[in-house]
Amino acid sequence: MPTIRKPVNREANLSITPRMVELFQKWLATEYPRQRKLYCELHDALKAKPWEWPCLEDPEQPNPHPPGSHNAELFARAQARWRALAAAA
Repeated sequence: MPTIRKPVNREANLSITPRMVELFQKWLATEYPRQRKLYCELHDALKAKPWEWPCLEDPEQPNPHPPGSHNAELFARAQARWRALAAAA
C-alpha cells in the first residue's frame, strides 16, 4: 500500500535564555576584537547551524538577497533572532 509522505515542518521555536540575552547585550556594547569571540559564543548558545553565519542580522538592514532564495530565508531568520533577543533584553 503506497503512502504519501508529507514534509514535516521542523522549524524549532527559539527559546531565549538569560545567557543569550547577556551575550547579546555584551556583544552590542563591545569593540571588534572581543566582539568576534562573543559572537561565536552567541552562535553556539543560539544553536545555529554552521551555515547560518552570520546568525544575527540587524533588522534595520534591507535583505540583499533575491526574494525566495535560500540566502534570503537565512537572512530573514537572522533578523528574527535579533528581534527576539532585543525584545528579551
